[in-house]
Amino acid sequence: MKIHFKNFRRIYYHFLIFVLISASITLFINSNIDSIGSIEVAGLILEKINISIIIVFSLMITVAIFKLYNLKRTFTVKLNTYGEYPMFIWRVIRYVFWYKKISIKHLPIYLQLSLINEGFFDIEEHYDSVEEDDAIKVDVKEIGDYSTDTVVFLIEDSYKINFDELPENSLKHTMVCFDRKGKEKNRRLYTKQMIIKVDKIINTLPKNINIVDLFMNTNPLTTLKLAKNCFFTGGRKRLRFRVYQYNIGVNWDGPVAEF
Repeated sequence: MKIHFKNFRRIYYHFLIFVLISASITLFINSNIDSIGSIEVAGLILEKINISIIIVFSLMITVAIFKLYNLKRTFTVKLNTYGEYPMFIWRVIRYVFWYKKISIKHLPIYLQLSLINEGFFDIEEHYDSVEEDDAIKVDVKEIGDYSTDTVVFLIEDSYKINFDELPENSLKHTMVCFDRKGKEKNRRLYTKQMIIKVDKIINTLPKNINIVDLFMNTNPLTTLKLAKNCFFTGGRKRLRFRVYQYNIGVNWDGPVAEF
């Protein structure tokens, strides 16, 4: 996958501001050393200050400014281009620019799951949802006899997942299709029944199953609840989850992430 940095314009601006503030503080302190030097005690102290210490001090002030400004804000970004977005980018957003909360809307499924699994962000939970859970039905269909060590989960929320677009190797394993029914099928709506049905199947998987391949097109809140309640929960360490990403109009690529 290609790395796409063009979607992170806000980080460009943050970094530019970061550099400008740090440089300004450094120049200000450095330019005033001589003027203060006439005071004997202050002059002796300032003469021993290394420029590197001034730079570090400037960076600390700049980080403090970003912390005050971003700590209560939610970081949002639209990643409409399928590609690779290394985890170090998100660590910079969290620990350098001090965003504590992030919206996983408009992020690829594998990236949503990766950020949830890493746990260094609080995940925004206000997305499109349905108040009447009873209006949403989820059909579950199991295809196969669980004879291999892998099971394939097709979690269909907003559109049908076609078998002919799946990797050839996936067709060799048992498949479990979770299909959301009801109104507004073309929208990714939060579906409580989806979490319940997926959790039930995982709890009843045969002991020979060690790998779960995930093909998903879910609402961000559904993804979050699936991750916390079904995938990354205690007692499921024997299971390895592999995530596949859909290339629109092409096929499913992967696995692009493993947990």
